[in-house]
Amino acid sequence: MSFRDFTDIVGPIVLPIKGKRYTLPTLTIEQGIHLHKVMNPDTDESMTDPEFYAFLLGDAFDEMTADAVSPEVIARAAFVALADWQSGRPAAELIWEQGIDPKALQAAVEVAEALTSKATAEAAKTPSPEPTNTTKYRKK
Repeated sequence: MSFRDFTDIVGPIVLPIKGKRYTLPTLTIEQGIHLHKVMNPDTDESMTDPEFYAFLLGDAFDEMTADAVSPEVIARAAFVALADWQSGRPAAELIWEQGIDPKALQAAVEVAEALTSKATAEAAKTPSPEPTNTTKYRKK
């Protein structure tokens, strides 16, 4: 038995939106490692929502933005790409068709907010170094 090229089996994700087809990029190993760091609450890596969408959607994000695709659809497309990377194509297809369970999304938001407030509280406890004055004056 001969193996087919992997891209023939899986291929890129192509999302149809309002009659146009947007092709999502396949994450590289380096991008996957960076995304893992961003999603790990024990690291300082972070992204804003637009950075996150652009990271996952690549040029499709710019195209969607230029085509005035709604933010909800752009977010769903980004979560499709994320699900494909994390859990595989069946999970990505499910999210595209059904969206994200609002209860699961709310739970994720609450966890993120708890982590953010914990980090903020820890940062507030960390004392700032005292300012130093390196200029010395001599008494006459």
